[in-house]
Amino acid sequence: QAVIALVDKEREGEQIDRALLKNVLDIYVEIGMGQMERYEEDFESFMLQDTSSYYSRKASSWIQEDSCPDYMLKSEECLKKERERVAHYLHSSSEPKLVEKVQHELLVVFASQLLEKEHSGCRALLRDDKVDDLSRMYRLYHKILRGLEPVANIFKQHVTAEGNALVQQAEDTATNQVANTASVQ
Repeated sequence: QAVIALVDKEREGEQIDRALLKNVLDIYVEIGMGQMERYEEDFESFMLQDTSSYYSRKASSWIQEDSCPDYMLKSEECLKKERERVAHYLHSSSEPKLVEKVQHELLVVFASQLLEKEHSGCRALLRDDKVDDLSRMYRLYHKILRGLEPVANIFKQHVTAEGNALVQQAEDTATNQVANTASVQ
């Protein structure tokens, strides 16, 4: 619990003694004589539960307060920082599990709310040609199983609507030209 408390402090921006944390966590591996059982059962499982809870709270707050681009920036930064934690003091075997927990809480749980945000969701990003934000959305969701499906559906709807608008515009122009030609004669 003390180690997890330190991880949470670091997540909140506080400085912690990473070397000490690495030494403590290495002891779990040493106790298992190279086997990962002690590390996984006595630390990692609790740390992953805490990670889910922590990011669930953050996501609940952010989804209410932030625009879709801001939320994605925060999510991207959190994923980067969790990978740094693995590099600095967690065992490398924790990385895929940790990343999956963060992705699930920040991106999967709130996917529809995030992508459908009224003035900043995927439709607004497409409409306003926000390439950087759309690229970030792709980077975040392509790593998640079926993560791009909702994005693809919104994109398809956008392209269909834009195509229909262009066809209607062309029809209207043609109708006006025929009407103008008929009135001239």
